Amino acid sequence: MVEVISLSFIERILTFVFVFFATLVIGNAVHTFIIRELQIRHITFSGYYFVAKILLYGIYALGFFYGFTVVLNFNVAEFAASFGLISLAIAFSAQQTIQNYIAGIIIMVDRPFRERDYVEHAGTVCKVIDIGLRRTRMRSLDGRIFIVPNSAFVTGTVINYTEGEYIRCVTTLPISHDSELEKAMAIIMEACVENHEIVPRVSKKMSALEALLTIPKDMKKLEPKIFIKEINKDRVVLELWFWTDGIRRREIVISRVLEEVKKRFEKNGIKFG
Repeated sequence: MVEVISLSFIERILTFVFVFFATLVIGNAVHTFIIRELQIRHITFSGYYFVAKILLYGIYALGFFYGFTVVLNFNVAEFAASFGLISLAIAFSAQQTIQNYIAGIIIMVDRPFRERDYVEHAGTVCKVIDIGLRRTRMRSLDGRIFIVPNSAFVTGTVINYTEGEYIRCVTTLPISHDSELEKAMAIIMEACVENHEIVPRVSKKMSALEALLTIPKDMKKLEPKIFIKEINKDRVVLELWFWTDGIRRREIVISRVLEEVKKRFEKNGIKFG
């Protein structure tokens, strides 16, 4: 009789282990399949990561519930009632972890950012790779991987560049006093206006639905602007503002503008200060 009970107990444990790992495998397989299929079919529905994540956690919940309640015959309600004080103590000790899980749910529902969005958090611009229940994985523009607790996004400030419209780029151009100021400013303006990566030449890529729902922006306000930032005995410092459509190429666009301005300055006899 003891051997039968012992064997039955072992069988339940082995079955539970099988259900546990099968749930993990099936959940991840479904999640990966949905993501890959939608990417292959070039479906631009921005919420498919969210749907795939909900299915993933739904499979986890069903599998674990089946394993505990059916396979192990574990009564969750009785356990919670019997060990309420222990559960309360665990909750207090794991308060930060619980906050991260709650924050993860808030992020998935409120959607301040999504997978593949470019965001700035704690002064670093990153691409969001994966939003989990407890933490979010991001890759910075220089290739570093950041694993950030979700509570940091709920209590802190996050700048979402993907959800925004155009990015303002600011750079300075010092010129010498013996150079013609108005001519230099005109050359800089020409270099910006003729650049296809700068407003008004560049246009924000939007889906048909976004274009329909978006109120047209006054593009005159986003045209390049030049200001005199500083004048001293050695030079005149000009500050250039222009707008482009993506944070990823900001430094590249600035570099190309400066390169073009340098060529035109040399051609027209304008000297840097």
